[in-house]
Amino acid sequence: MSERPDREDPEQQAGVPQPLNHDEEAPPPTAIIRELSQIVAHKGPQEPRYHPLFDKLEPQHLTKLLEVVREGLAARMRAQRERIWFRFIYMSIPFAIFIFLTLYLLPDHSDLYLEILKVLGASALGAVGGYGFKAYQEQQRD
Repeated sequence: MSERPDREDPEQQAGVPQPLNHDEEAPPPTAIIRELSQIVAHKGPQEPRYHPLFDKLEPQHLTKLLEVVREGLAARMRAQRERIWFRFIYMSIPFAIFIFLTLYLLPDHSDLYLEILKVLGASALGAVGGYGFKAYQEQQRD
């Protein structure tokens, strides 16, 4: 059982170029150009560019940079927490009004209560429908 010739030499597996054997035919120029264009197209990330300020960079600068990043993250977390509380309060107000109307108007004025529910329901459905229609239009535009 014979092994494949490319598995015999460990250098060939590592991608080390081998000397040209003059007994073999040279590949056609189009194959060489195709292979070179593939190598150029798939080159890895570029080397970082040098800047003279990199020579002046010291550990204190990195510490200060990390402190600024940490403060930014803390501020972002505070803002997110405030948005959550604002949404909670903003959504609690309509529920509180609904409960108040139910407890106050339902026992004595049920016909007025039903009319208010119809108006509020139609307004809510119109708002939700308008939002959905806007989202649909934006999706169609993209």
